[in-house]
Amino acid sequence: MTWGDNYRNDLANRRAQIAAERQRLDERLDWLTQRMTEVVAAKPWLESEIAKATAELQRMKETRIENQQENFAATQEQLFKRQRQLSDWPALRDNLALTIRHCRQRYVDLAVADGALAARQLAELSRPRRITGQQSGRDFDWWPRREPPAQSSGPGR
Repeated sequence: MTWGDNYRNDLANRRAQIAAERQRLDERLDWLTQRMTEVVAAKPWLESEIAKATAELQRMKETRIENQQENFAATQEQLFKRQRQLSDWPALRDNLALTIRHCRQRYVDLAVADGALAARQLAELSRPRRITGQQSGRDFDWWPRREPPAQSSGPGR
């Protein structure tokens, strides 16, 4: 076999490798296009879910604040009645200050809990999920499996 034959064989093998790579990249582009279409279709649903979760958190927060305000008024009234019977106004003042501090701390605790809950719910909503209809693992490989390169079986190799 002459030098020209080896060159032609190498050239043919290289062209075959390029064609296989081009086909693999075309398949990858098709796969990415399909996934992007699915993501774009799912975006309005995700936005509506986030809006619903935000509204629910706001409603829960408002309900908690109302409950705390009602509880604070009731506690204040009870303390007032009890301490008036004892005629111990300094103790009444101290207890009221303590109650106010307690309620403020409770409100801060609730606000922190709301923030943590919001963060958890947002993380849950933004967690990547499988889009329905695709169950095989290969559909979700980030990169399609690659075939080993073709081995040239000519003399001189």
